[in-house]
Amino acid sequence: MVERGESRAGAVPDADPLPWQRDAWAPLWRCQRDARMPHALLLCGPPGVGKRAFVERLAAALFCAGPGADGEPCGECRGCRLRAAGNHPDRIELRPEEGKSTIRIEQIRQLGEELALTPQYGGYKLAVIEPADALTAAAANSLLKTLEEPSPGSLIALLSARASALPATVRSRCQRLLISPPPRAAGLAWLGGEWPPERCARALDEAAGAPLLARDLLADEAALEAAAQWSEQWLALLEGRADPGRLAEQWAAAGLRSALQWLLASSAELARLEALAVRGAEGFGGAPDAAAGLRRPSQAGAMQAVAQRINSRKLLGFREQLEQLYARELQGLNAHTVLEGLLLEASYLLAARQR
Repeated sequence: MVERGESRAGAVPDADPLPWQRDAWAPLWRCQRDARMPHALLLCGPPGVGKRAFVERLAAALFCAGPGADGEPCGECRGCRLRAAGNHPDRIELRPEEGKSTIRIEQIRQLGEELALTPQYGGYKLAVIEPADALTAAAANSLLKTLEEPSPGSLIALLSARASALPATVRSRCQRLLISPPPRAAGLAWLGGEWPPERCARALDEAAGAPLLARDLLADEAALEAAAQWSEQWLALLEGRADPGRLAEQWAAAGLRSALQWLLASSAELARLEALAVRGAEGFGGAPDAAAGLRRPSQAGAMQAVAQRINSRKLLGFREQLEQLYARELQGLNAHTVLEGLLLEASYLLAARQR
């Protein structure tokens, strides 16, 4: 799907900057002021850290006729009004078509034709591809041609939670911007004000430090309460002590989006522990304390034991499934069926277990 002037799902996110993105924003805006803006950006980082919000801030700055020194949009010019209304003609959104999980070569060809046209308001044409890792091999090869011969005044922003899934040839032609979760204190400060501090802390822990995921949990009391029980059930599932179908029935009650958010955070945590276990096994000075940054420090020993037995290839495939699902519109999907399939896959992540 190639759409002009629309952000994801037709809604225009707030363009206010997220405080933990300052380090990524400042050098990029200096490039713009010095007329050195790259023609392609690869924004990567885990779900819930604000990659889409960063792009929205960029769009607001680029489409404004008179942005401030730090890229603050005036909010009054025609470009600002069109962006805020969600129908700026120089903005292009590219995502999987409805009911699909990939971005096809035909969509990339159409994008190339759009970018070849002169911007209607004399500034930039901004194309946003999300998730970029949904590109088929043919689509990625077609995009490569556009990246090698960029049209004047065009900027392509690729958003991905797993940039490593993109071909190296595509990654090498983009300026990479990593959007990471903020330090815990900064995440709590951003969440604070509307909810009690202890509730914010619980949500941030369950979201593995991703503030936007934590905010979603805070807004759904049932999801947050459910997530508090899921850590024990997740460990039991990995160890083969829990039935995937029964857990899926319980988790579906909290909503598919909430369950996917929790699984994304948990699989990222498991991947980090697995990497630490590999480092320790290879003798790189020993792995750091497994409890550091763990959402449930009391589970450190058990989770470390699981991480040492994890099948890395299966874990990577599991995370890819989660990320592709999370990037889709979930309306119409049966939460119990989806979760049962995912939890069944998770139950076979340990290398010692076979189907």
